[in-house]
Amino acid sequence: MKNKLVKFFATTLALCTCASAFAACGGGDTSSSSLTQNSIQEGKTPILISCYGGGFGTDWLVSMLNKYNETLDGDYQFVKIQDSLESVSTTSQKIISGVGGADIFIRDESDLMTLKTTGKLLDLSSVWTAKPDAAKPERTVKEKFYNAEILESAWTHNNAQYAIPYTMGTSGIVYDHDLFKQKGWLKKDQTTESGLSKGKDGIEGNYDDGLPETVAEYGTLLGKIRDAGMWPYILYDGIASAGTDHILNAIWAQYEGVESYRTAYSYNGKMYKPSTGESVTITPETGYKVYTEGEGKEKAIDFLNEYVFYAGYNKTDAYCKPEKGASHTESESKFIYSYDEKARIAMTVNGCWWENEARVTFDTHANRTRNPKVGYGKRDFRFLPLPYIDGQQMPKDESVFSVNTFGSIFAVKSTDDAKNQAILDFLTYFASDEGLMEFTKVSGIMPAYNFDIDAETLKTLTPFARNYYEIVHSDKVHIICPELYRYLSPLNYTSTNAPKPWNMTVEKVDYANVYSVYRAKNTDTQEEVLSWSEKIKAALRAEHNATSWAALYKEVMG
Repeated sequence: MKNKLVKFFATTLALCTCASAFAACGGGDTSSSSLTQNSIQEGKTPILISCYGGGFGTDWLVSMLNKYNETLDGDYQFVKIQDSLESVSTTSQKIISGVGGADIFIRDESDLMTLKTTGKLLDLSSVWTAKPDAAKPERTVKEKFYNAEILESAWTHNNAQYAIPYTMGTSGIVYDHDLFKQKGWLKKDQTTESGLSKGKDGIEGNYDDGLPETVAEYGTLLGKIRDAGMWPYILYDGIASAGTDHILNAIWAQYEGVESYRTAYSYNGKMYKPSTGESVTITPETGYKVYTEGEGKEKAIDFLNEYVFYAGYNKTDAYCKPEKGASHTESESKFIYSYDEKARIAMTVNGCWWENEARVTFDTHANRTRNPKVGYGKRDFRFLPLPYIDGQQMPKDESVFSVNTFGSIFAVKSTDDAKNQAILDFLTYFASDEGLMEFTKVSGIMPAYNFDIDAETLKTLTPFARNYYEIVHSDKVHIICPELYRYLSPLNYTSTNAPKPWNMTVEKVDYANVYSVYRAKNTDTQEEVLSWSEKIKAALRAEHNATSWAALYKEVMG
C-alpha cells in the first residue's frame, strides 16, 4: 500500500468546516475553522461519515479521524463529508431509497423507529457489548449510556441494536458567574471556606454554591438584577419555545417527582399530586389523566410567569430583554457583548453546547475590544439549578435539568463484511474513553456518555464545561430526557394523533408550546400574562379527555 497522499476531489467528499448550529435547529457561528481533512491515502477505500453540524461542531470528528486513520493498516480510511443539518427523518428517507450518501450518520436526534426495521442498518450490538477501556476492563459500552433501557427499546429490532448515543443536549438557565461575584449576588455563609452558602444540595465547594435555594430567594435575586439596571435574561426568541420548555419540564419533574414525570410518557405507573399528597394510578387506558389531573405542568407555568416573564415580554420592567425575533446565535452574541454595556444581561436559557457554538463570537469580542479576558474560555459561565418549589415531591436538596435533543450514530450495512467490521471498530473507538475524551477536548463539552474525564483534560476545559461535568456527575441531579421518554409507550409515536405534552389549542388556534401563546398574544402587562396563563392551563387540561383518549388507545393498541 502506497503512503503517498493525493487530493480527493470527488464532490461528495468535499470536506469543509461549516457554520455551527443550534443543537436542534441549525444555523449559526462556526465552532472553529482551523481543522481540515482533505486527503486520503492512495489505494484506500473511503468510509464516508455525515455529521450533523450543530452546536457541538464537527471539528472533534476531523481531529478524531486524523488520529484514528493513522492507526489503520488495512484497506479503509474514514472520511468526513460536508457537514449536514439533515434531520433523522430526511436521512432515513434517503437511506431507504438507496441514496444515503454516506456510510455512517451522526445526527442530533434519536428517532430510528422507522429506519431500524428496514434491514438497511448495520447491527451495532457488538459495540454495545464491547469493553474497550483498559482502566475499566469489565465495563461495557452500554454501561456508559444514559437512559440505556429506553435506548435499547427504541433502537432494537429482532434482537439487534442499530445505534449508539452521540450527544445529550442538557439545557437550562445559564448565568454569568463573574457578574454575580462582582455584584455580590451570590449568597454568603461565613462558616464555609469560600464564604458562600452550600447551595441547594447542601454540599460545600461544588456547582451550586451561593445560588438561590428557594423561589423566594430566586425572586430576590431577580429583583437585585433589575435594581442594578440590568436584565435578568435574554431568550432566543426566534426558535421553538425559546428554551422555556426546558424550564417547564424541569419544574414539572421537580414538583411531581421524576417517576411521576416519566409516567406522563409511559402511561403506566403512579402520578403524584403534591396538593393532596396522593398518587393516581395511570394505565395506558387512562393516560388522559396526566392531562386532566396532573399538577406539575401548572406549577411550571406559574414559575415561568412569575420568575421569567414577570410583567410581560416587551416591557421595560420585564425580566426578559426585549429582543423579539432574535435567533439563538443572535441571543448568544447579545448575551456575550452585553459585557461592555451598562444594562448587562445576567442570564440566558441555552444548552451545554452554547459556548462551543459561540466560540467565534467570544474571540471576536476579545479582538474588537483588545481584551483577552473576554475570549473563549476566559469568562466564567455556569448552569443555575432551579430553586426548590414549595410543596414539591422531590427532596429539597435535589435538582432537575432537561435535555433538548439526544443524538444518535448509526451506519448503513454493506455487502462487504470487512467494511462492516471496520465501521464497528471505529464506533467502538468513538465510544471508548479515549474517543470520548477526544470529543470533549475539541468540542469543550461531554457527549452522551457517563465517563470520567482525566485531570489533565479537565484542566483544559472552560469553567462552564467543568461546571457541567460536576452537574452530570452529581448524585443530587436528575437529567430528564423527554425526547427519549416518548419511546416509553407506542401511544406517543405510532399515530398522527399522538399526544405531545405541551401542545394545546387556545381560542381555536393550535400551539406547539407555552411560549408561542405568549408571543402570539398581547402580553405586555402582568395582568395580561396571568390572564393568558389561566387560558393555557385550561387548554392543556382539555387537550385530552376520556373520549379522545379511548379513540387513540383503540387506534394504537387495537
